[in-house]
Amino acid sequence: MAEDEIQAYAIDGRLVEIKVVGPGAQFRNVQMSAIQLSGFIRRLQYLRARMDEPAALTPDAAIFEEVTADPLSSVQRVGQNLILTLLHPGAGWLAFALSPQKWAALKDRLENAKSK
Repeated sequence: MAEDEIQAYAIDGRLVEIKVVGPGAQFRNVQMSAIQLSGFIRRLQYLRARMDEPAALTPDAAIFEEVTADPLSSVQRVGQNLILTLLHPGAGWLAFALSPQKWAALKDRLENAKSK
């Protein structure tokens, strides 16, 4: 059985169009503004995080094709943890709660990469 395919196109600088093509498609075209698309992306991220199959533990090569240079960031302390937020131009603000151990490990990796 053939699977549905999702296609997305930029209409102009203000709208995108998403098409579902295939035998099981319930709809064909949806146009979204930037605000609508951002909300849709957040909802998809929320749903993806709750799926049984975990995200890959190592990045694939495709991730390096669209690297965000010098993203805006913020760090806040919440109890023992640090909340690191990074601004991605497509996904928006991404937040990560880091335990003291994870924060120390990240700091070490950054320092080691800096000295290479």
